[in-house]
Amino acid sequence: MHVLEAQSFLPDFVQSSTVSSNKTMGFRRLLKDPVGDLYYNGRGGWVPDHAEAFVYPSTTAAIAAYLTLNNRNLHLVLKFPDSRMDISHCLSDIPDSPGFSGNTAQVLITGIVPAACVAARVWSRIAG
Repeated sequence: MHVLEAQSFLPDFVQSSTVSSNKTMGFRRLLKDPVGDLYYNGRGGWVPDHAEAFVYPSTTAAIAAYLTLNNRNLHLVLKFPDSRMDISHCLSDIPDSPGFSGNTAQVLITGIVPAACVAARVWSRIAG
């Protein structure tokens, strides 16, 4: 699946704010295997240190990568500078089909996006 195909179901406001929100919110999008406590390095391997993990430019890019990997236990981790703000979301509810259904959009929009927004506000209050 191509990232552009994955992005097609997201509302315009989510697509247009994806890259700029990374800079504003200060988080990194990573794929993590919670079973081995390892992060995907983007080159077919897994590393224990999140600093060595591949950083996805958007949630849809991370999900597209997840769909190509043969591991349905993966989590999308929104990694903040303050680890107390980190968000880990299990991706196993995303279908294996080559396209995204309405249910997937609902999972993303009602689960990950609001959680990231709340975490960003809390983190900005802590940071100060």
